[in-house]
Amino acid sequence: MDEKNLISNRAKWARIVVINITIIVVIILFFFYKKPALSPTASPTPTPSQTNILTPSPIVSGVYKKPSPVVSPNTVIYDGKKFYPAILTIKAGTNIHFINKGSVPIWVASDPHPVHTNLLGFNSLGPVKTGAYYGFTFLATGTFGYHNHFLPNQQGTIIVTQQ
Repeated sequence: MDEKNLISNRAKWARIVVINITIIVVIILFFFYKKPALSPTASPTPTPSQTNILTPSPIVSGVYKKPSPVVSPNTVIYDGKKFYPAILTIKAGTNIHFINKGSVPIWVASDPHPVHTNLLGFNSLGPVKTGAYYGFTFLATGTFGYHNHFLPNQQGTIIVTQQ
């Protein structure tokens, strides 16, 4: 092989190596430095008999990234398998915090699955991450079943009585 072909082959390999390294660097930058996309949270208009109230905010979906509040009688805990207590009796006007202490997000929603129409507005409208909570103020009286939308066999019941 003459010297000219040897130099030409080395130049080809050098270009191939540079191109491959560039591609790898671009892929690494794309996956490791990609900022998470922010998706807007829907702001449904609550009916007069149902509303989600935690803090003054135009967003009423009830999904908040706050630390879990102190556990109280007005708290339902999700442990990763079920809701505790499974049945909770409260007075109308009581705000309940559904705290996610499981290892995966949950989606708290009114029965029946998947339409969530038993109590309009009682729907976290998306994932509640581990350590976060969803709050809902129950104004209507009655018995309201709910579930984890992601795993509908994980269920609970809120019984709301007159004040």
